[in-house]
Amino acid sequence: MRKSTILCDFDLDGAGCCLLTKWVHPNREFQFIGTNEKELMSYLSEADPKAPVFVYDIAFDQSHIDIADRPNVVFVHHHEPQTNLIAKNCKVICHQETSCVKLLQKLYQPDLSDAQNDLLSFIDDYDCYDLLYKKSLFYNMLFWSYSGNKIEKFVEAFENGDRPFSDLEKNMIKLYASKMLETAKNSDPHIYRAKNFNILFFYADFAINELCAELSKKYDCDAAVAINKKTMHAWIRINREKQTNFDCGIFSKIYMNGHGFKNFGSGEITDKILELSKSFNKV
Repeated sequence: MRKSTILCDFDLDGAGCCLLTKWVHPNREFQFIGTNEKELMSYLSEADPKAPVFVYDIAFDQSHIDIADRPNVVFVHHHEPQTNLIAKNCKVICHQETSCVKLLQKLYQPDLSDAQNDLLSFIDDYDCYDLLYKKSLFYNMLFWSYSGNKIEKFVEAFENGDRPFSDLEKNMIKLYASKMLETAKNSDPHIYRAKNFNILFFYADFAINELCAELSKKYDCDAAVAINKKTMHAWIRINREKQTNFDCGIFSKIYMNGHGFKNFGSGEITDKILELSKSFNKV
């Protein structure tokens, strides 16, 4: 049997999707590839047409479907598509859900152990950022602490589901938390104040969700933008604790040459952002 390929978002939710698919298909061999929408076309073009391909939690459009419109290809995303998508042979599943792993659970309806279900609940809790469980944050910290193929290492470490962390894993989490605090100290936050919303801009290349959440809450902003100084890539996250009509996806498209949804988006630092920066206020 040919090895199946999973192309997934390079994050904890993507790793959870890989684990769940492996649990559902225990007799299949998989290769796990964490990627993004910019690289997805290249991977689909080079994929073995006879081998099964699963695409999880990566923004895709009609061009991706056209190049991989085969019965052995499945696209799954936990957000409604922004345009109408047409597939003749491959399967396309786009439904609004709290996480991609939660959507896959509903699709597969697998018979899992308590430990497996608990792990998926932690991953879903982190991806939707409800953070009902402190352990959800720890799992994300651990995922980003791995070196090499993070997805493969996470799948291997938690192949049986949730379990107590080892002493080594606890130390990895502590180091991550320490680095996060140091990054926050050196983030150089500035606020852009508009008529109907305030946006915080700061520097970070790591712990994006956590820092955006904490800093937007601290400075009472509608959203926060984290900027990677080296690559000039940027991520925007909504302040979930504030009642706001601000839309991160629209802001990303207009100002960051990017894309996203209401609660989050990404892109790059453009001339439009640089123009806005003239009105920034240091905090």
